[in-house]
Amino acid sequence: MERIYKSKGMSINLKDSELYDILLEVCEEIGYDQYMPEPGSLLKSTDGKHMTAWATAFKTSEPFNEGDSIKTYIKECIESTLAKSNKCSFYPYSILKSDNNTKLILRGAIQQEGLVSNMKSSDREFNKSILDKVESRSGIRRNL
Repeated sequence: MERIYKSKGMSINLKDSELYDILLEVCEEIGYDQYMPEPGSLLKSTDGKHMTAWATAFKTSEPFNEGDSIKTYIKECIESTLAKSNKCSFYPYSILKSDNNTKLILRGAIQQEGLVSNMKSSDREFNKSILDKVESRSGIRRNL
């Protein structure tokens, strides 16, 4: 029987803006289709009330492994974080690589289900451009 060895802590080679697209895709697949255009965003409830939600950050607990799906890795992180919250949704804001590009930091609000944001497609492109600018700076270390 052949043994397959997977290396732990494989480097994630996607740009943060590419990870952001994947994050939003994963969120839509699991039912979180409202996003934060900025770290402090106005969210509206179905009864017309408004609230300001602030992004929090959480990091994947295990390093990304060779052969893993990045979509599954992100999905499992979101689901395990929300498992601790009752009837809450994740409103994503950004995603960054951490720990020598082996883990991810997800930023967004964890709030009650059913809130609506004012995110536009231009906000999505702006957020991606910011992620690219930050990532391109040399010497920046992102550890939480």
